[in-house]
Formats: sequence, C-alpha cells, structure tokens
Amino acid sequence: MRRRARRVEVATFTYEALVAGGGRTAGKLEAKSRQEALAQLSKQRMRPLKLHEEGAIAAGGKAGVGMRWSSR
Repeated sequence: MRRRARRVEVATFTYEALVAGGGRTAGKLEAKSRQEALAQLSKQRMRPLKLHEEGAIAAGGKAGVGMRWSSR
C-alpha cells in the first residue's frame, strides 16, 4: 500500500531588518509560520522591523503554477 505524500504549506515573507552595525536590509524568505520566519532572521543576527506574509504555496512548487482548482 502506498502512502500519500503530505503537503507542507510554506509561506513567503518579506522583511526589513536591522543588521549588525546598525545597517538595514530587506528581502524575502520562506517559512512554515511567522514564528519560524522570525527565528530564521534571529539566527542571521537580524532584528526585524517589518515582516509581512505574502501568501502560502505548496512546498516544492510555485504559487499558481501547474495548479488547477475545480468545484467538482
């Protein structure tokens, strides 16, 4: 019997953060939750000023690409 692969939802977050020395940086990262995104920034020694979730995508895929939705 085959097991179904479990889909893990991943969100893209945009951020602005302070870096060591007082500089600022901005970018995007993927994380399962806001808490995980904050942890990733913390590990990189960044202090987030803004963190915004852009939207969820299926892990390993791109949003809106190759996905079809039906109301069957």
